[in-house]
Amino acid sequence: DMLVHPSELEGMPYVILHAMSLGKPVIASNVGSIRDILHSGESGIVVPARDSNVLAEAIASLLSDRAKLQRMGAAALDRYCLEFSLKRMLQQHESLYDRIVKQTGRDENACASTVITSPARALPGRKAPSFREASGKELA
Repeated sequence: DMLVHPSELEGMPYVILHAMSLGKPVIASNVGSIRDILHSGESGIVVPARDSNVLAEAIASLLSDRAKLQRMGAAALDRYCLEFSLKRMLQQHESLYDRIVKQTGRDENACASTVITSPARALPGRKAPSFREASGKELA
């Protein structure tokens, strides 16, 4: 019904994103980038690291209130779709690529000499250029 992820050290735990993609609320420790992923009180609950009492209270609060658990699960799925889905990540990469091209004042083909390619441009139905095609150079 939920993901409980107590941790003392994290970067960006993908397990939280996976739970959100399944519409599950998350209870997690306030370490690493967890607070950036979760909106505490909306898509999950962020608790202090190493505080088992607060963790237990958070778990009990969701188990005792099914409507709250379901609301948070729906909010988690919405947040995942808006910010962390593959489609969103590809859009962000493509946007970054386009900004770099605009900043350099070059067109897409001229930019190939700097060997900047976007994974988003290779999906779907697009073929990413090989190094040789992009730069006109052979690999050593």
